[in-house]
Amino acid sequence: MRLENKVTIVTGGAQGLGKAFAEALLKKGAKIGVIEGTRLAVKYMSKEEGGKGGVVVNLGSTAGLEPVYSNPVYAGSKCGVVGYTRSMAANPSIHQVGIRFTCLCPSFTNTPMFKSDYLEDLKKGDPKDPVVQMMTKAGVNTVEDVAAAFLQLVETDNNNGCVMTVTKYTGIQYRHGKPLTNKL
Repeated sequence: MRLENKVTIVTGGAQGLGKAFAEALLKKGAKIGVIEGTRLAVKYMSKEEGGKGGVVVNLGSTAGLEPVYSNPVYAGSKCGVVGYTRSMAANPSIHQVGIRFTCLCPSFTNTPMFKSDYLEDLKKGDPKDPVVQMMTKAGVNTVEDVAAAFLQLVETDNNNGCVMTVTKYTGIQYRHGKPLTNKL
């Protein structure tokens, strides 16, 4: 999807990755509306309601795809984001509204949350600490790494229902099989 002069919605755009996504979209010529709620996106973007269609990118995390014993509430909430996105994309009538739903799941990313929650663990570098082991295996993304992956998700037209992971060392990968049918 070309982004120039498109209206976009970014959930969680006040800081960290959401803010970086909004800035990346602005650089591509998109117009930004930073609001909460996929349902609002459907309401206003739906071709059935006079909208022009588009793409919803929900921000998940690799914590929603793999067990994270050190932060089960966060992992559970991100698992919910992944399931919600896939369920919205699986709606058999979604092609009529012209919206596709995707989920971006970055691993550890150098954001304010990362710095407050994990930076000290990484500095200590205890090789027996499972969190340090995960960070060492995955690496730590820059916000720019994740913003570039985000733009790839937005600009690819045939990815309804896709879940994209981004890790520093393995790069971009798609999870959960083939894209769901959605003819825009």
